[in-house]
Amino acid sequence: MSQSRQLAAIMFTDIVGYTALMGNNEEKAFELLRKNREIQKPIIEEFGGRWIKELGDGVMASFPSVSNAVYAAIKIQDACYNSKAFELRIGIHQGEVVFENDDIFGDAVNIASRLQVLAPPAGIFVSESVQRDLSNKNDIKSEFVRIENLKNVKDPIRVYKIFSAGKETIETQSQKLTRSSILPDYNYDIHISYRYNDNKYDGWISEFVEKLNQELSATLKDKLSIFFDKNPEDKREEFQQEDGSFTQNIKSLIFIPIISQTYCDSTSPVWKNEFSLFLDEIKSDSIGSNIKLPNGNTVSRVIPTKIHDIDTEDVKLLESELSGSLRSIDFIYREDGVNRPLRPVDDEKHANPLRPMYRNQINKLANAIKEIISGIKLNQKGSHVEPASYYPTARQIVPNVISTSLSPTIKVQVIDRQRPNIYLAWTSGDLKESREEMAIILQKAGFNVLPSVDCPADDVTFKEKAA
Repeated sequence: MSQSRQLAAIMFTDIVGYTALMGNNEEKAFELLRKNREIQKPIIEEFGGRWIKELGDGVMASFPSVSNAVYAAIKIQDACYNSKAFELRIGIHQGEVVFENDDIFGDAVNIASRLQVLAPPAGIFVSESVQRDLSNKNDIKSEFVRIENLKNVKDPIRVYKIFSAGKETIETQSQKLTRSSILPDYNYDIHISYRYNDNKYDGWISEFVEKLNQELSATLKDKLSIFFDKNPEDKREEFQQEDGSFTQNIKSLIFIPIISQTYCDSTSPVWKNEFSLFLDEIKSDSIGSNIKLPNGNTVSRVIPTKIHDIDTEDVKLLESELSGSLRSIDFIYREDGVNRPLRPVDDEKHANPLRPMYRNQINKLANAIKEIISGIKLNQKGSHVEPASYYPTARQIVPNVISTSLSPTIKVQVIDRQRPNIYLAWTSGDLKESREEMAIILQKAGFNVLPSVDCPADDVTFKEKAA
């Protein structure tokens, strides 16, 4: 039995959607495996790599250097894109491995495999050990994605995306091929607006967009398009004209500003060229600023999403621009002395029935988007859109009202409609988190919980409704 230890770059690849294809069309699935071998084997050999084995629809290979592995990965993705046959996910990690007979073992193998699972379709994800060795390669560029806690890996891993300098990633090309909206006059269905520094350290925004996209795919029949510019500065290139001016030439149905401690800056490019421009544009476009929902309520096309508790001055600035009380969906991890974005890992590490869960907040946001899309479709069929107050008052609804009390501090009004509305009283501190959990339970039970998104404790309009 021959055995040796070596430093090697390990690459894993996997065919996107293969399992589903195998269940639906076995013959085509086996044809893809053959095509996959035809593409990958000669490229791996060209860059001095070693084809270790196939793992179902995946391939494991080793390379003597990081650069050889990355060049091979880029060429493989190019070949797959040109073939139009399938897409791959690729993960690469460098570390010490044990070569034994025709197989390899070690932590590096596990990490490369986990990175491949995280990679987007047509994407290449690598670890920091790989990214460091590419710093002198001018024809290869990397972009930090986020920090991940991988299963069976002791320390967190910094994850990077790889692409060729001066060339779009295949991932980006694939997105541009499908850029569209459910309405012909719009480029995208959803626009994600954020400050770059909120994504720079741990890739929170990138992860958020990925999770939201997954949730939307599971929630809506329509495939929605998302505009998310990863340009590493607060100036979105697609907005800039030849004369240096900006215009809202990326038209979207729904606008999601990621509200952080730095977003509310009226001098920043993001505020001026995205947030303010969107609000100006929707005042005069064919849909309007507000959408009438199938249940009769009216909501804004802007869904503020908070990742920090913000200063009172910032709240006032937002409310001034939005012409009403700030009602946001919050992804905030709150405890004494802490004000940071909530992350998926918090659901497992800090399970607390009184604390909002990332998974639930993503679902809440996806449901809010679904309601707006349903309203847009209804309105496009010729329904009249009423002038908007954010939510109707109790006086605007048929007044068959049942009033009850769940606790001395929480009063509920149930309005008898096809889907009953509940005005759930707002509070702060720990009770605010309790209110979140109660709202989720009531929503799942078939009620419309109003307000359906977070609101401040001093919301006078809401107090009038809940009185």
